[in-house]
Amino acid sequence: MRASAAALVLAAAASAAAPPPGHPTPDEASGLLGIPDPVALPYRGRVLEHIPSNRYLYLRVETAGRELWLAAPRTALPDHGRIRFGPGVLMRNFHSRRLDRTFPEILFVRRVAPDP
Repeated sequence: MRASAAALVLAAAASAAAPPPGHPTPDEASGLLGIPDPVALPYRGRVLEHIPSNRYLYLRVETAGRELWLAAPRTALPDHGRIRFGPGVLMRNFHSRRLDRTFPEILFVRRVAPDP
């Protein structure tokens, strides 16, 4: 009984934490894409739109006078607030199966944080 309860808990945790098929975890994507581990978050932007997904947060931000889509590990951010983010890897024509949406350009970053 105890073993089956433990197996059920582990299966539920794995299914809730796993990204959709075809999507690597944020850490796997960072490693595969060669994203550097930033010490600081040198870039700033204002969130115009956000779309939470399984383990990712897709953000449309205004930065340096232009709009840019970011993909970052899911985190809590204030609506339409200012954020900081680090360097990342730009992908063109990225299709998210989970959202059934293609982003013409999207920057995958390791971390975003509120900008006080």
